[in-house]
Amino acid sequence: MELVLAAFILCCKIAGTQAIGVNYGRIADNLPAPDAVAQLVKSQNIGMVRIFDADPAAIQAFARQGIPVAITLGNGEIAGVASSQAAADGWIAGNVMPYGSIVSVVIVGNEVIKYNPELNPQLVPAMNNIYTSLVNMGVASRVKVSTAHAMDILDANAAFPPSAGMFRSDIGVSVMQPVLDFLARTGSYLLLNAYPYFAYRDDKGQNLALDYSLLQPGAAGFDDSNSGLHYSNLLDAQLDTVYSAMRKLNHDDVGIVLSESGWPSAGDFGASLDNAATFNRNLIQRVAANAGTPLKPNTPVQAYIFSLFNENQKPGVTEQNFGVFRPDMSKVYDITF
Repeated sequence: MELVLAAFILCCKIAGTQAIGVNYGRIADNLPAPDAVAQLVKSQNIGMVRIFDADPAAIQAFARQGIPVAITLGNGEIAGVASSQAAADGWIAGNVMPYGSIVSVVIVGNEVIKYNPELNPQLVPAMNNIYTSLVNMGVASRVKVSTAHAMDILDANAAFPPSAGMFRSDIGVSVMQPVLDFLARTGSYLLLNAYPYFAYRDDKGQNLALDYSLLQPGAAGFDDSNSGLHYSNLLDAQLDTVYSAMRKLNHDDVGIVLSESGWPSAGDFGASLDNAATFNRNLIQRVAANAGTPLKPNTPVQAYIFSLFNENQKPGVTEQNFGVFRPDMSKVYDITF
């Protein structure tokens, strides 16, 4: 099954580009128009874009440039779609079908477990209805359905070493099991928002070395005492901790795509221009290598960098400075996609 997952991820690469994407967040009042953004993305050889809604102006702009888009059914829309196949049909008819093959995935909710746990029982019903709509409209073979979650889906007391990873007891069987069952049944993947930066910031460098957190080649890393696997960077350890949790629910058949990962250029402990540039350059190289993780060596890592722009209306200096570009479309630091 790993070879099937690897083949799927590789086929998602756009001709002439690396399988690297960006998150196009828009919590700002000074960003360029969508058409200018799409032209910037194309000029930078970025292969994929993720948006946090299904804004037609944004989708149309990327469609004109031939750039695949991951669109989002917002958390506030989940309940309606979960309870009505007609609502799901209408959503797909309006947000996927007009754009040909440009929509690559429908993301049902972003970090629902973290921000809207009251929607947990409705998450998979909404995913099922969206998938049924795609099947009925004949596009399920090219448009995946998934949902994005943060690292807090893991049991914090079983987060090290990676082989010990397991989901929180309040969501493991009740939420993650049906999510993974759905993803396996439909040939999709789990979307994960994983940030080595936040782990490093919270640790204050006491246990997590900076070079290990920045994905620097040659970092000392550590050996997992249970599996014997060696981890040379924190991102691989984070991914394999989630893979281990999935394995404990009998799902070794679902891959992970990094829906968000990045490093801020200003703000809290560890945030700097040099560190942000180093992390994102290394992440791009990590994706380009088509290599898997120690636990899943045949499943290449695919990622969307967070974020395309600095966003001046996000809370706090750190959250405002994850962008690779400034709103005037100049680079925050030198980077090549």
